[in-house]
Amino acid sequence: MVGGRHVGNVFAGQFFFDDERVDRELFRSQAREYGFEEEAYLTALDSVPLVSREALNSCMSFFTKLAGMLSKDSYGRIRLARSVAERDALLDSVSASEEQFRAMFERHKAVMLLIDPEGGAIIDGNDAAAQFYGCARDRLRALTIQDLNELPPDQVAAEYRKAAAEERNYFMFPHRAAGGETRWVDVYSAPIQVQGKNLLFSVIHDINDRERGKTEREANIELLALLNAETDLPELMKATAALFKAVSGCEAVGIRLQEAEDFPYFETTGFPDEFVEMERSLCARDECGAVLRDSQGYPIHECMCGNIINGRFDPDLPFFTLRGSFWTNCTTDLLASSSEADRQARTRNRCNGEGYESVALLPLRAGGETFGLVQLNDHRPGCFTSHSIRMMENLVSTVASGLAERRSRERAVRQTRLVDGINRIFREALGSATEEILGELCLAEAQELTESKIGFIGEIGSDGLLHDVAMSNPAWVACGMTSPAGHRRLPGDFKLHDLYGRVLLEGRGFFTNDPLSHPDHVAFPRVTRCSRPFSGSLWSPMARRSA
Repeated sequence: MVGGRHVGNVFAGQFFFDDERVDRELFRSQAREYGFEEEAYLTALDSVPLVSREALNSCMSFFTKLAGMLSKDSYGRIRLARSVAERDALLDSVSASEEQFRAMFERHKAVMLLIDPEGGAIIDGNDAAAQFYGCARDRLRALTIQDLNELPPDQVAAEYRKAAAEERNYFMFPHRAAGGETRWVDVYSAPIQVQGKNLLFSVIHDINDRERGKTEREANIELLALLNAETDLPELMKATAALFKAVSGCEAVGIRLQEAEDFPYFETTGFPDEFVEMERSLCARDECGAVLRDSQGYPIHECMCGNIINGRFDPDLPFFTLRGSFWTNCTTDLLASSSEADRQARTRNRCNGEGYESVALLPLRAGGETFGLVQLNDHRPGCFTSHSIRMMENLVSTVASGLAERRSRERAVRQTRLVDGINRIFREALGSATEEILGELCLAEAQELTESKIGFIGEIGSDGLLHDVAMSNPAWVACGMTSPAGHRRLPGDFKLHDLYGRVLLEGRGFFTNDPLSHPDHVAFPRVTRCSRPFSGSLWSPMARRSA
């Protein structure tokens, strides 16, 4: 009986008591009745052992005790090869049968190690362990458990001493597995004697997927809390960069966000200042600093960052993902083994020049809109796996969705401000004495809405030239010129050319954040140019209606 259930019987065979008389005639008649050969049947009868009643009592006592021992044993000691209970059952039997233990150790699919608790030396590991750690068994026997465990050696030694003293038998450690990948494992350890030597028998279970899922959930919760908090964008990006640095384990993180036609670094952590300054802009520029453009007038974004932002990638190549990310564990090998065509464009290679071997670029994209990218760098090779990149892509997607929602709210606020501004202009127009006063009011509202520093409103006169109607005060300082008589005045009476001329001639609004590099820009003589360069310009045509 085991666990209250009848699971089997013990059969000891046939015998006669040595003090009983055997009725040979009875067996002879049975042989005839059942068709057996009579002499052979009686010969078999003669071979039946004779047992004394004392010997039978001893045997019955032994089998009764054996049945009692089996019935008291736990289910875990009977169901071998399934769980830690299997190991406990085996440990109880090792002292009686090391051969049985060795056979189990060699054939088992679970990762198993025999460890010296004193110094941490690995005495042996089975084939499953050799495969998991990515080295031959001879090489495995030359290592210590500290070589596999990524915790500080003194901490690892202390934990295994607890296992040897049976103070603790379960641990969770980060182990360095095949390919240098860090994987979280559950370790069950217990002391054992093998050939008279006290060792630790450890069974190791890979729980990396479980822990990765837990890490991603916790990071997502933290990201959502950041995105839903009432914080400004710089504070949000600073906290987001710190979170990505902690989750990825990389030494440097950068976040690029769109700013007009460029995608400069908005937040960085861990990068040298010189690197950030050199790589801040993605726009290709000519010798004069003007932005280079393609045949359709779009700015050219350089390097691999430009590829990812503009969706230039080939998912069939190993360093791109289906979601448009780029990653490599060794930039040196990548540059040596791929062409510019493979990499979709000419790359600056400054990451490699700075010694960064592990690099990942993940697009911040949601609803068909690209907001920028997240960059992960580390001097160490082998920092990423396909699993960790997928996790980071999921987290970056959460950030992109948050940015999209934030931008939607900002657009709604701007639309409200625009309507309010138009209503104010209509109200004030009724009481404006001159066109100049109305122009100054319109200009003030436009500057507030666009957060511009300098603005003007002009009108085409009968002479075909553009004459100023209103101009903001900063423009007087920035764009003033000195007449031959020594008087400070504004340039005026412009011909219809340059960018504003394009707007007036085509009757369509236009904006650019780099006017000096635009192909329609006309360089004025030094005496008539503004003393400060514009970082952005917006023009809109206006029509005068006759009364």
